Amino acid sequence: MNQTTAGNRVGLSAAVVEEPGIVLQWLVRLRWVAFAGQVAATAAAMGFLKIRLPWWGMGTIIGVTGVSNLILQGWLQRSVPGWVVPAVLMLDVLLLTALLGCAGGGSNPFCILYVVHVAMAVVTLAEGWAWAVVGATIVCYGLLLWGPGGSGLALSPGEREATQWIALALVAVVIAYFVGRMTQSLREHEEALVGERERGERNERLASLTTLAAGAAHELNTPLSTIAVVARELEIQCKKMGHGEEMEEDARLIRSEIDRCQVILSRMRVDVLQGDWGKSAPMSSADFVRELSKEIKCVAGDGVEIDCAGNLPDISLPLRAVEQAVGILVDNALEASPKGSLVRLSIASREGRVVFEVRDQGTGMTPEVVRRAGEPFFTTKSPGKGMGMGLFLVRLVAEKLGGSLRLESEPGKGTRAVLELPAGAG
Repeated sequence: MNQTTAGNRVGLSAAVVEEPGIVLQWLVRLRWVAFAGQVAATAAAMGFLKIRLPWWGMGTIIGVTGVSNLILQGWLQRSVPGWVVPAVLMLDVLLLTALLGCAGGGSNPFCILYVVHVAMAVVTLAEGWAWAVVGATIVCYGLLLWGPGGSGLALSPGEREATQWIALALVAVVIAYFVGRMTQSLREHEEALVGERERGERNERLASLTTLAAGAAHELNTPLSTIAVVARELEIQCKKMGHGEEMEEDARLIRSEIDRCQVILSRMRVDVLQGDWGKSAPMSSADFVRELSKEIKCVAGDGVEIDCAGNLPDISLPLRAVEQAVGILVDNALEASPKGSLVRLSIASREGRVVFEVRDQGTGMTPEVVRRAGEPFFTTKSPGKGMGMGLFLVRLVAEKLGGSLRLESEPGKGTRAVLELPAGAG
């Protein structure tokens, strides 16, 4: 197993471990709300409604809720085992049962709070644990109905109706807010896992591509160089022997095609992603832009117009990686633009990030092409003009440096490529 693959799997495993922590975080918040509500409800029942309740028993149960939540609060700072969340829900079912047993048993309108625990279990737990919580809820409610202490509260009809309304409103709010927010957090966590998995797959494909490209470059560079030398000698001999311009043109064509093959092999090397990042010590923005502009001008000549903002910070980006990534974007923009038109490269700073924006004057792309742009070996260029690896490599450089690549395009309106990188990624 290579280091990239191992690192991806470790990252995914760490992300999976975080899921119980997300649930427990919301559960702790809900338990603090329950703790405060229990204290307020008990005080109101005994002080305002003058209901005689075993305050010492209820105080002990409420105290257990508070102390256990303090323990769970401290546990949030560590890795949370998978069994903790179902254990907490089971404990809460038992605590609610004990509390209701001290306050009227099964006739207490707040028995509807059992629904909250069932909803939490169904949303957050595996099927087996969820059914365990449901079973415990059914048994506990049965004990309240038919066990000792189920004689009910001495409430007037108006007080009972008001208590039922409060209980129902409380359950509705808790489910709508806490369960809803918890579900959203889990959904975002799942989306992050999917993104992490996709990045891992792309890195694995890159590792395979790098191995293939290194082998191809090693095997082909020597014969291509030999062919180039022979083609040059053939061109010279044709000129000396007067065999005509046609053979000279054929020899020049051979050399130009060899040059193109060597450029393709150079692009496939992706050496900037293999750990040798080149110069990444802090550079002044002026030095960084000057070096980058020099490289871009070599690629694009006078076909690119570079606009640099004056508020750039010192930059610790690996210069070679950025040169290759931005160079690919500029090269793509030149190929997409009409002959003689300018490509605009702007460099700016935004919230501690360096933003490279490349605009072309081409025909633009459909939403489907924009969506697929960046997939390895996907290209809209004619055969022989491109391999579909450029944007794939740019996206990988961005991800490895903690940045992002965004494409914005519409048919007939050209394309805008935005590469954002943290200024201190090096």
